[in-house]
Amino acid sequence: MKILVALVCVSGLALCCAAEEMPEEIFRKVSKDKTRWVANARGAKATERFCVVDDLGVPVPDASVMGVWGTPSSNAATFEGLTDSKGVFTADGVTRDMVRYIVKKDGFYTSEGEVRYIDTWTVPAVKDGRWQSSNATRRIVLKRMRNIGKLAVPNCRGTIEFDAPVQDEWLPFDLEVFDWNAPYGAGKFPDVLLRFHGRKAAWNDFTSTMEVCFTNNPYAGVYELKKDLFSCFKTVYKADSNAVYRSSLDYKCARTASGQKTERMLDRNSYLVFRTRTKIDDKGNLKSAHYGVIQGEWAFDGKSMRFSDACFNSRENDVDVEDGLILRRQQDYETW
Repeated sequence: MKILVALVCVSGLALCCAAEEMPEEIFRKVSKDKTRWVANARGAKATERFCVVDDLGVPVPDASVMGVWGTPSSNAATFEGLTDSKGVFTADGVTRDMVRYIVKKDGFYTSEGEVRYIDTWTVPAVKDGRWQSSNATRRIVLKRMRNIGKLAVPNCRGTIEFDAPVQDEWLPFDLEVFDWNAPYGAGKFPDVLLRFHGRKAAWNDFTSTMEVCFTNNPYAGVYELKKDLFSCFKTVYKADSNAVYRSSLDYKCARTASGQKTERMLDRNSYLVFRTRTKIDDKGNLKSAHYGVIQGEWAFDGKSMRFSDACFNSRENDVDVEDGLILRRQQDYETW
């Protein structure tokens, strides 16, 4: 008998997710490994070697590396230092389960992550008083700041949320001023069309839909990507003008009294790169366009919608999408 196990380690772009078939015998050994539970009660030694590079893979010297051995608390042991000329910083400590870290430098977006030693499948987890899954080199990517602050972003003080003025009708939405078109808002361009529907019979019996349509703009649409969760700047720097852009999306969240659930939406770990305000030449070829980003979670309930961040490039045919309201705010505060 084999058990399918997903191994997940979070450390910037250092480690990836892997799935492998684990024999039941090994799983049994892991569950009976007393060393991890002793270490979880008393602590064990750990060493982390951080190798910090920029988004082009160039080492970043003098980057500030701060961390805590275990869950942050008033008595948790911490470490702090700067990377050397090769972008390397090494930390030693004692922890019962994990290490959390944050890496910063002026001119770069902050990166952070954690490594959970207690979740290792190595048996024994601890040898000679040391977590065996420590003492690894963690490649941490600091994405360089290039053009932040030059694009249009939502003008909101709190949550980026918009009430839906009506249901079951196509509503044009301006992705530059981030508002509905007249008569419901200050928008002037129908960059995208949205249609909402909401039904609620009880707390456990409801349906909410949001249809997204770019068909009023030839060659317009979106493509979806996963966020860089390790970084404050979670998207690509530039839109891909040669990507395949979907012209419509159909999102739905529903539940029936019998317990059946449907959830089809842009989740919090994903984002959309969009293209709109397109123009074509006399041969029907794409001549110009505008680009931007909508970050998930893109949620809706039939009466309103909200997303986590967004930007719009007002410069025609400029594919730069490095900006966002929340992104700008994060540069003024500690992420941890």
